[in-house]
Amino acid sequence: MKKQLREYVWDTIGSSKNKLAGKDDALEAMVTALKEKINELKGELKIFKATVGNGMLL
Repeated sequence: MKKQLREYVWDTIGSSKNKLAGKDDALEAMVTALKEKINELKGELKIFKATVGNGMLL
């Protein structure tokens, strides 16, 4: 009985570990995408600031 319980616990831990690893990968991909978008928006903001600074807006 103890052996079965031990195996069940280890299987459950292993399964949870695999699920967490998958979620970790997904979260890392989301963070990378957000960082890229932030850099893109920062570039656009610089352009807008330069445009306003030069009085080029209509």
